[in-house]
Amino acid sequence: MDLLAGARTVNVLTEHCSKGGTTKLVDRCTYPLTGAAEADVVLTERALFRRYPGRGFVLEEVARGYTLDDIAACTDMAYAVRADVKMEAFG
Repeated sequence: MDLLAGARTVNVLTEHCSKGGTTKLVDRCTYPLTGAAEADVVLTERALFRRYPGRGFVLEEVARGYTLDDIAACTDMAYAVRADVKMEAFG
């Protein structure tokens, strides 16, 4: 929490889904929060999302082996897809 208080940029590295297969990328957290700041960048093994002021999250990169439909199926948070999204960008 102390690290978030003064951070200019918050990067989150996480698995896209839980062990049970449910998405970790949701619009609203149901767990108690220790830091209420929004993430600026979310990187998972499947995709990279970046938050832009006034636009919200934008899907910028998709990992090798995944499609846009795969990402949509396992992501509950709202996001836009960048026009020149990088496919097979990593992985």
